[in-house]
Amino acid sequence: MKAAPIRLLLCFLLGAALQGACGEDIPMGWRESGFSLSFYHDPSTQEVLFKKEPDYQGERVLRGALPYGAKPGQPVAYALDWARKALFLDLNRNLDLADDVPIIADNKDGSTRGFTRVFLEGPAGEGPRYVVNLTFYTYTDRVRIEVQSGWTGELTVGSWAGRVAFVDDLNGQWSQRDQLLLKPADVEPGGATDLWAVPLAPCLFLGGRQNQVALEPGDTRDAAWRLKLEEKPAASGMIHLRGDRIERLLLEGKSGEDTQVVVLDRPGEGPLEIPTGTYTKQTVMLRAATNWLTATRYAPVAVQYGRTADLAIGAPLNGTAEARRYGARLYLTQAVKGRGGETYTLPSSRGGPPKVEIWKGDRHLASGQFEYG
Repeated sequence: MKAAPIRLLLCFLLGAALQGACGEDIPMGWRESGFSLSFYHDPSTQEVLFKKEPDYQGERVLRGALPYGAKPGQPVAYALDWARKALFLDLNRNLDLADDVPIIADNKDGSTRGFTRVFLEGPAGEGPRYVVNLTFYTYTDRVRIEVQSGWTGELTVGSWAGRVAFVDDLNGQWSQRDQLLLKPADVEPGGATDLWAVPLAPCLFLGGRQNQVALEPGDTRDAAWRLKLEEKPAASGMIHLRGDRIERLLLEGKSGEDTQVVVLDRPGEGPLEIPTGTYTKQTVMLRAATNWLTATRYAPVAVQYGRTADLAIGAPLNGTAEARRYGARLYLTQAVKGRGGETYTLPSSRGGPPKVEIWKGDRHLASGQFEYG
């Protein structure tokens, strides 16, 4: 702790030299699958007038435009023939659907029309490529979009090494709905990628180093994005974690006027040195036997220069079950809470039906198992 002021002073005195020596510029290559970023799009925000349309089979035709890119004139206009289950995409942007080959829905649900692995790109095959799943509904004109493609690369910063990925929400620019994924190199492949999502913020503490973050357009179509990290001197304090089995802890808050995110992978108890600031949101991930458990806690944690803050979070876990009676029915609610009172999201079970036992003190009253339905 006594060396911290000297190190901070040296960072300021040699700031220009450090920034030149401690920076990463990562080109990210396109990958057509392995990601999942879902959101709803309201097509009523843009009016579409086609020059020519095909003959539709039914009366219900949904018209609109899917977002694409940051420039005007790039959104992908569409028309959905509900009865035919056919989607016409104006990929060449000429507003003539008669020259577009329809895509047939691959679901049989009468209330929705689903189209999987739809490729979107710019006019004449230019611009970034996206692979999306599209779902249309009978009760709303809104479209559910799931982006499955993204850009990925290798990253080493400070003591952290792994893969970085960026998933864009089709608007061609860095925005809060996008995903930035940071997956450590020693984590086995597979599993849900969104577990490793990190909030987008200009200040990112990763690998024991404070970084200024930027996402910029790349040089080629396949390397459409570059991630740039530049070391940024920052005042620091200490945090002591009172909890076990933490695989990742994310702290979100403010450091001065800047939005700050701290990423701590397998941190142990510490004390750990992190940038000063007030962190109002903590997201923790624990490794269970075959799954991951996650929890989010909203409470201010103030990390001050020259002081040590305490944060109780993580294992040991405490499982509880609460029974409430409503008329002739008994409702059971299960919860798993951590050391700081945070509630963990339980993974969906694919095993057999759940069992229940009822005890009164040491006396066993009843037992059985639930049936589906």
